[in-house]
Amino acid sequence: MKLLLAGDSFAELSGYRNHYTTSQYSDLDKGQPNADADVKHWVELLGEELGYDIVTHGIPGAGVSASSFVALQQLITGNYDAMIFVVSHHGRTIMHKHIDSSWNKWKDIAYEDIVFNKGIDVYHNNKAFSKTFPVHHIELDQAGVCHTNAENVLEAIGPKDIDYSIFGEIHKDIQDAGITYLQQKVGFSYIHDAVTSVVTLNSYCDKHNIPVVFASAFPNGVSETIDSLNIDYKHFPFHQAESMYNFTARDSYPSHYNSEEHQHIYNLFTKYYPEYKTMFAQKD
Repeated sequence: MKLLLAGDSFAELSGYRNHYTTSQYSDLDKGQPNADADVKHWVELLGEELGYDIVTHGIPGAGVSASSFVALQQLITGNYDAMIFVVSHHGRTIMHKHIDSSWNKWKDIAYEDIVFNKGIDVYHNNKAFSKTFPVHHIELDQAGVCHTNAENVLEAIGPKDIDYSIFGEIHKDIQDAGITYLQQKVGFSYIHDAVTSVVTLNSYCDKHNIPVVFASAFPNGVSETIDSLNIDYKHFPFHQAESMYNFTARDSYPSHYNSEEHQHIYNLFTKYYPEYKTMFAQKD
């Protein structure tokens, strides 16, 4: 029995499995603190108790539209019996990398998706998303996607005043393209796109009898908005464990917590959902 753990870096497991990581702890050669820490995730504790194998597709820095896309890619394979999805902040967005205003490159990657010639095949064979997503190590003549934090751009007065270091190692022309994209994207679409991404996953799981819990490290965002819309879904705000047990998320650990802190989160999860054993009961 397999449980899919998907979402952002809070859904990563130690060992950096299945997806290329850009988290600070991944740079083993430079001696990052706790980079090789053997961390037992709270979802792994759930798996041990209930007999599930945990498969992670957590993607560091991913926004909800990206991480939910990858989660749905996995779900439609039919290989999973349950899911826990970590809902990231709606202010994170993505854009194509290394397109450099090339119509031919953009058309090769995106056009068929936009005009819906592929239909559901977009989930089976998408050129911009793969096991190595996000593709940060590709050559300049290849295409991929990269993450942009909308809040960082919004805090800046204008393009000339932006500290480009916040975008990591992305080239300036790509940064400029990202700024243009953010300026042209309608404001309400960030939260609405994120809400609909989560609701889509929830509907898919409900239709296919896949037990799912949406876990959130970010207050006052996507999950709370869904609650306010009176949409029925299982929400676990695990960020509350930090104040309850006096710890905080850190970049130096895989999934941002050590094993003891994950145990606290799991304790809170079992309090939030005392029926968790029946929720995730294995099928006959």
